[in-house]
Order: sequence, then C-alpha cells, then structure tokens
Amino acid sequence: MFHHKKGSFSAWMLRLRKIIRWPLMTAREPETCAQHSFEVALISHQIALIGKIKFKRSYDPSLITLAALYHEASESGGVGDIPSPLKYYNPELTEQIKKLKVR
Repeated sequence: MFHHKKGSFSAWMLRLRKIIRWPLMTAREPETCAQHSFEVALISHQIALIGKIKFKRSYDPSLITLAALYHEASESGGVGDIPSPLKYYNPELTEQIKKLKVR
C-alpha cells in the first residue's frame, strides 16, 4: 500500500473511492466518484483515438484521458459530490461552492 502525506494530491484522489455520487445519477446501483472517473477516462480516451485516427484531429489522447481521470478531484476536498442542479442553481451559490472546494 502506498503511503501519502496527509493533504497530498494522491491522498485526495484516493479518497474518491469513498465518495458516493448523488443518487439521481445512479438509479440502479451506487457509484463512487472513482468508478465514475475511471469510466469517463476510458470513454474519453476512446473518443479521442477515434477523432485522431478517423477524423485526423490533433487530439492528444493521453492528455485527454488524464484530464478525464482527474476531473472529479475537487469532489474529494471535503464537500463531496454536489448535484449539478443545486451546484448551478444561481451564480452566487456556484461561486460559494467553488470557494469551498478550492481549500
């Protein structure tokens, strides 16, 4: 098992396996943020490869995959997964939630 300093980025990312995504997104079974991030990374990589090979786009599949893998990093910062309808209800609330997640 890897040991991480408290507060390190790796430690925060490993917490994603303990954060359950909000229920409306998973009607049949619970899903963790880690599972979601893995699936998004897998699909993003495949789409990027299709774009690069079939449509001659200049995408970097590795960079896209990495961004997808880390896209939920802020969820592990203590706030957890906040449902999008609540998160984006109004600009003031959105700004306050972003301030909480940065810390």
